[in-house]
This record gives sequence, structure tokens and C-alpha cells, in this order.
Amino acid sequence: MLELLTFDVVLESPYNILCRFLQELQIENNKPIRNTSWAFLNDSQLTTMCLRLNPADIAIAAIYFAVSVIQSLTFFYPETLSKA
Repeated sequence: MLELLTFDVVLESPYNILCRFLQELQIENNKPIRNTSWAFLNDSQLTTMCLRLNPADIAIAAIYFAVSVIQSLTFFYPETLSKA
């Protein structure tokens, strides 16, 4: 595939978009959401997702899954985030 593209691949990083979305949603100071969504972005970069999807879609999906994980943790293990 890279030969077909003549090794000329420029991808926009979803990290800056994630930071902008967190600021727009006014949750940039929520450390559990910020760190979990950053971890999802890190994991997404190990896949072909960055070639298939728009970086804004990847960033918002990372926030969505981070919030879902944190809500599940606080529901099943309420003491987990009370120390954070």
C-alpha cells in the first residue's frame, strides 16, 4: 500500500483535536477522563484506524469510550475514583 502511495503519507494527529474537544466540553481538568481518552488514542495509533477514519472521529470516540469506562467503574466500584 505504501508503494502505491509512493510512501507519501501525511496524517493529522488526533491528539490536538482531543485537547480542543476536552476544552470545548469543559472537561480538560477532569484527570480520569483526560488520561483515559489519551490512553485510547495511544492504543488506536497501533491500528490502521488512523488510515480509515477522520482524526476528529477518533478523538471523539476516545472521549466517548473514556466516559463509558469511567461511568462503569464508578457504578461497579464506587471507591475506585473517590481516591483520584
